[in-house]
Amino acid sequence: MRNADQSAAFVHFRVGSCGLSLRVGEVKMVVRLRPRSELDRPIPGVDGALPLHGLVVPLVHLSRILEIEAEDPEMAVVATAKERQVALGVNDVIGLYESPEIETDVHPVPGLGGRGVRQIHRIEGEIIFWLDMERIISEEGWDAIRSLGEMGTDGLLGDSTLGILGYEE
Repeated sequence: MRNADQSAAFVHFRVGSCGLSLRVGEVKMVVRLRPRSELDRPIPGVDGALPLHGLVVPLVHLSRILEIEAEDPEMAVVATAKERQVALGVNDVIGLYESPEIETDVHPVPGLGGRGVRQIHRIEGEIIFWLDMERIISEEGWDAIRSLGEMGTDGLLGDSTLGILGYEE
């Protein structure tokens, strides 16, 4: 079903063989992941962290959250939700698209359990799931993201924060 009122620009990316998207306005940047991105001290719900522009941005692997079989992410889509930045580990960023067709009746999606899927787009026969940033991460995950996001790489914790994350500058 096409709905012109809901037409918008999206960033299209893949996790495994699954096509996913976020609205362009939610995405701050796309970055290539460094080989080392695990935390030296594990934080439940967070798979790693990136020092970006003086901030510590939590890295969350979408394959784990959405239970999608995929290789380790090579890229991250840095997005904003709940007034926090989070890097979503993805396998590939395809590009931008304008939503030409939206199916507005969203039912639980096999393999994703419906969790965090706002709507389903069909682009040239391919199904792309539009994610709801606030719902794809559990409340416990958001708590971990908030606590990690409060650490600045150039603030009071500076060098020790980078050490905790396993980075050497």
